[in-house]
Amino acid sequence: MISNLLETLLRMQELADQSGVVINYKAMFILSLCLSLAITLAMFILKGIGLYAIGKRDGIGKPYFAFIPFLSIFYMGQIVGKVKLFNFKIGNLGLLVMITYILQLIFGGITDWMYCGDSLLSLFKYNVLVSPDEYIYTGYMLFGVINLMSLFNILTYVFSIVYLILNVFFIFAFFRFYGGNRSTIYAFLSILIEPLFGIFVFVLRKQPRFDFSRYVRMNFNSYNANGTNGGYNNPQNPYAQSRYDSSTNKSDDPFTEYSSNSSTNKNSSSGDVFADYPESDNSGAKNYNDNINKDDEDLF
Repeated sequence: MISNLLETLLRMQELADQSGVVINYKAMFILSLCLSLAITLAMFILKGIGLYAIGKRDGIGKPYFAFIPFLSIFYMGQIVGKVKLFNFKIGNLGLLVMITYILQLIFGGITDWMYCGDSLLSLFKYNVLVSPDEYIYTGYMLFGVINLMSLFNILTYVFSIVYLILNVFFIFAFFRFYGGNRSTIYAFLSILIEPLFGIFVFVLRKQPRFDFSRYVRMNFNSYNANGTNGGYNNPQNPYAQSRYDSSTNKSDDPFTEYSSNSSTNKNSSSGDVFADYPESDNSGAKNYNDNINKDDEDLF
């Protein structure tokens, strides 16, 4: 983050030199850093409130972990529970995300200090903005530290990539249970615009745990198993129209249902005007509530 701020200030310096504008870069750096930290803190508090409410409602121990840096990621993993990622069952995905995030910050912080340390000292001591590249090639190169910095830089990229991959799965896993039918939208927006994740968690804090994707799959399987798909995708008889009862004798007269001897009139005479319409089958939702297993969720 520090190196990015310095690069932004350096671009501003080029524009300012061309236009003759004088800028206090030290004040600009402090203001930008404070603004970035304020946004991060606000999103962290919103996420903490959401995770605290969800964890306390769902009976997850130590909900105050939601407000502790790093441990909040671990606590979110406890809320998500066990997931099956490809062929691996992971008890707490948040633990892996937390470890890779910490390692990324450690190696990234060391790399930033090696790259930007002298530039920061020059900025705060003399209020002079100097490109870090000038110090790299005139100072660190002489003592061979540049090799060590390159090593830390490589480690930073490695752990950043691992963290990014795990975090994508982690976010999808969370919104799978608490995002409802908009889980995919919440996940994609949280990945593209990171501050939105804290807002979404806060907004969904009253949402009960519900595996919407599994519910859809179970309804789909029940739909096919009952033959209500009209016989399509049936390898034995792909053109079978199983939505109709084959034992029913159909008349060639298309207006049979309007005849005086039709079953419709009989049912109408009995007083039940809805006798011809069967009750809807809610077996999918019932099967979901009866068979859902929270401890073994197949994520991907």
